[in-house]
Amino acid sequence: MTRARDLAAFVSNADGDIKFDTDTLFVDSSTNRVGIGTATPEANLLHLVDSDVVAPNADADDLVIEKTGDTGLSILSTSTGRIYFGDAANDDAGSIRYVHSDNSMRFETDDVERMRIDSDGHVLVGHTSADVDTLVDNNTVGITLKANGEILASSTATVCTLERENSDGDILEFRKDGATIGSIGIVGGGLTIDGESGHTGLRFANDSVLPRDNGADTNEADDLGATNNKWRNLYSIGVYTGSVSTSGASTGVSVDANRIKSSSPSTGFVYHARFYNPNGQVGYIATQNSGTVYITSSDYRLKENVADISDGITRVKQLAPKRFNFISDGADVVVDGFLAHEAQTVVPEAVTGTKDAMMDEEYEVKAAVTDDDGAIIEEAEMGTRSVPDYQGIDQSKIVPLLTAALQEAIAKIETLETQNTTQATQIADLITRVEALEAE
Repeated sequence: MTRARDLAAFVSNADGDIKFDTDTLFVDSSTNRVGIGTATPEANLLHLVDSDVVAPNADADDLVIEKTGDTGLSILSTSTGRIYFGDAANDDAGSIRYVHSDNSMRFETDDVERMRIDSDGHVLVGHTSADVDTLVDNNTVGITLKANGEILASSTATVCTLERENSDGDILEFRKDGATIGSIGIVGGGLTIDGESGHTGLRFANDSVLPRDNGADTNEADDLGATNNKWRNLYSIGVYTGSVSTSGASTGVSVDANRIKSSSPSTGFVYHARFYNPNGQVGYIATQNSGTVYITSSDYRLKENVADISDGITRVKQLAPKRFNFISDGADVVVDGFLAHEAQTVVPEAVTGTKDAMMDEEYEVKAAVTDDDGAIIEEAEMGTRSVPDYQGIDQSKIVPLLTAALQEAIAKIETLETQNTTQATQIADLITRVEALEAE
């Protein structure tokens, strides 16, 4: 039991403060502040002082630990160390916990864990899985900041919003080994994607995508694809190269949804389209003066086994010209032509395909299902059906046969004309003789 004279050593005779030695322990009776290491505690509740540093902030001065140099606070346990934050309604609305069983630091708000730092240094926000890749694999909502620098994020709404205030410039910069290799930014209200210096980029304007180079808009400086790096398909309602002029004032080509335009400022011979296959150039379309020529290869040096057509009339007589209408055009649109399979027996090179041929066609059995944003949530169901593989005819290839038949007919006509002339001469001579006999 403490004797009265020993207790008196702790009590100030004047104001009732409790103290031990000068500043080992001091209790201020007027403010109910306790100081250890100081006789003038500045903390509202407890002030631990090794050496004076600075007055505590008024918003955090209930418990103050003060020391020159490094200062620390230890919470030692065999399972979980906790710091709780509460109010009159909830004594643990928020907390910071260190769990020794898995060596994780956990942060809670409103009684729910919101963030965790696991033993590998990964930061998990919105989820608690030890497998950091679960966020992506299982469509879990949250963020993972992996210790190797990788960032994973998943959300049912916008995943990430980046905003640049008040000026154009980069929003996001990409680096490799300390050097900038590209950026995403904004210019004039449009998004820009730029490569490093000397590389191409894009700017997304109101109604167009514009080329960029060295971080600035450019003209006629960038290619789309390369010799060995081609795009597979281009889906567009229009493609424009150069500057197309309907008056022929400039050189250019445009491909619209249903037409191709090509212009040249020259009235001389100008190619507008060339056609190639493994045999080389096999045809072209060109303009000259006020006309257009459609050319297929025909040089004698490309041909062999050349022979005259000797049965032109016979074969032409085998052709069966018809008048008909195409089913899709209706009965009022009647045209002259041939039935492909009939013409094929006479001039096979003029006809493509085989009579009554069929082919497989893929078609949509069930349309794809999309959400309100247009994203596909269920792929379309496709099927295969058999449809006609229609024949076609190039009627210009019948011209050589028609020419041969016409020449044969001309030759026969000329022979008959010669015969008629001879017979007319003979008849005239006969009439002359008859008239002479009658005159005697």
